[in-house]
Amino acid sequence: MRFVLLSGILFGATSIAAKIYAASYSGTVTTLRRSDESLRGQSIVVEFGQVNSNGSLTMLDVLDTLPGPATKKNCSKSRQYDQLSSEASAVTAYTFDSASAHLNKTQEFTYQIPAAGPVPDRQDVSHPHGAIVDPTGRFVVVPDLGMDKIHIFKICPSSSLLLPQTPLVVNPGSGPRHAVFWIPKTRVGSVDNTFLYLVSELDNTFSAFKSHYTHNSLTFAKVHKENTYGGNAAPSGSKVSGIQISPGNERIMVSNRGDATFGEGSDTFAVFTCFTANGNGDMNVSSVGLFPAYGSFPREFDFNENNGTIVVALQNSHEVAVIQWNEQTRSPGKLISKKSLDGEIPAAIWGP
Repeated sequence: MRFVLLSGILFGATSIAAKIYAASYSGTVTTLRRSDESLRGQSIVVEFGQVNSNGSLTMLDVLDTLPGPATKKNCSKSRQYDQLSSEASAVTAYTFDSASAHLNKTQEFTYQIPAAGPVPDRQDVSHPHGAIVDPTGRFVVVPDLGMDKIHIFKICPSSSLLLPQTPLVVNPGSGPRHAVFWIPKTRVGSVDNTFLYLVSELDNTFSAFKSHYTHNSLTFAKVHKENTYGGNAAPSGSKVSGIQISPGNERIMVSNRGDATFGEGSDTFAVFTCFTANGNGDMNVSSVGLFPAYGSFPREFDFNENNGTIVVALQNSHEVAVIQWNEQTRSPGKLISKKSLDGEIPAAIWGP
């Protein structure tokens, strides 16, 4: 199985998001450039690449991994990467050698469950689905859809190795999928008022956890949970997918697949309140509403920090869409442009 590893090389702290990179189950990564009226693209097959000045990608390395790689995350300044294998029930750590442009596997954690969970067709084995680095850079959390757990790792400061901690156990049958950390913008460097927002696929829920830090550990206390349809029953067959924080730091947005709320083949984004940008707002999270995703099965999406636009991968529509973020209503707005691509599209991100 080949694994596409891009974002740690594509994006630096000072990069300006000017292009879109979209992954397809057909085995390609496509570079898209925005024009005033459309998206234009060039498709490139890549396993491990760097970005050229014109936005194209050059392959640097091909890495064999366990079956079913789901995602990866750059988790430390020492070029340590985590990769998740959903099918192989594993979390694997790699280091990146900048001199040779090669990845070297350093650790591998595999998980087994004694019996299938409450949703046996999805919880017969462990399914790690995302790797999220906490705001301090000291911990990594990994939602596991199959085990109803969030694995927690401490990053060893001297070796950058992952040290397993006591996992967070969530509701049976919920199927945790993806998560994001939130901190007030005015308190960078402080661990006070750090929250983890989680979406769980199997019960279509959105949860908030207060983070508690000690010198050697990270634990969580649940403070909120509701479904991703504002308290209404989730449509049959719908499944929550991605989650991101809005550019203003005051909204949480998640993508719902297969609900057809806005018509056949037109699924939704759900938006929730959180703290204000300064961290002084009401702690109670509430649903703002549902908004069109302009296609079928919205998977991963990404905010452009420069202009607030959203790029979303529309898996079953075989499209990438760019959507306006309305700063006045603090919610998704009109469709700006769309681009059809080959194959199902699970991920799209902004890049330089």
